[in-house]
Amino acid sequence: MPYTGTLFDLQLNGYRNVSFTDSELTQESCRTAFSQYLEEGADGFLATVITAPDDVIHHSLSVLAEIREEPAFSNRVPGFHLEGPFLSPEPGARGAHNPDWMKAPCLESFKRYQESAAGMIKLVTIAADVDGAAEFCRTVTDTGVSVSLGHHLAGYDDLSRLADAGAKTLTHLGNGTPHTAHKFDNPFVNGLFHPGLRPMIIPDGHHVPPHVIAGIIRLRGADDLIFVSDASPLAGMPPGEYFCLNNACVIEEDGRLHNPEKGYLVGSSYSMRRCAEFLESLGVEDSDIELMGYGNALGVIS
Repeated sequence: MPYTGTLFDLQLNGYRNVSFTDSELTQESCRTAFSQYLEEGADGFLATVITAPDDVIHHSLSVLAEIREEPAFSNRVPGFHLEGPFLSPEPGARGAHNPDWMKAPCLESFKRYQESAAGMIKLVTIAADVDGAAEFCRTVTDTGVSVSLGHHLAGYDDLSRLADAGAKTLTHLGNGTPHTAHKFDNPFVNGLFHPGLRPMIIPDGHHVPPHVIAGIIRLRGADDLIFVSDASPLAGMPPGEYFCLNNACVIEEDGRLHNPEKGYLVGSSYSMRRCAEFLESLGVEDSDIELMGYGNALGVIS
């Protein structure tokens, strides 16, 4: 049954072949993607810019800032999520992000990004285990920006140190994680059992297996979870071969979006609403879906 509740997406990377991290992003393409996603995918969202060269990040943020000022979007797109470039370049941790464009958390760089974004960066994902992460987190949260942790090889102590510095959430728990890791001391286990950080999950059946999604919800409870789409710029496109976010990738018939050569997913092909319907198929109550996908999500940036 189609889900009809309210949804807010903290991580929308683009939609229908429009990437929000693109040197050629235009106001027209951005406006079209915003409109289509608000009609089809969610009631509101944070447009997300990912790891890229600085000139691409600045261009993307400036275009996004111009479009979100338009009356049709100002109340439904309250800002942006910057996922990178302050991530771990280590294999497994970096996922589909290009390590050549990563850097250690840098307050001056972030200040310049925020200027290009007209002050509308509301959420930034950083790695918890890189030099300078805690100082960066403490300073940025003091300005009212929320910090999430992900794409790292963080130990439990790393997470605790960043939680003490003001971090609130874990970006797509279970992803940006090596395929081979210590059986207990790994980012997934450490994040799952850390009481001071609220996990975000991607319920598309591909990022995390359905039984694991169901188990996370049972363990943490809907009141302590958030779900996001992590929708790729290819979300909403039909199955086929594409080139996206510097990756040759494939959308399979079942919606799995991946880079066959690297063996990693390249975001999700699901919208937020399709993720909600997947959760319904697991037997999750609509009230819990709305809590995880709206109330708790908005709480991150309010």
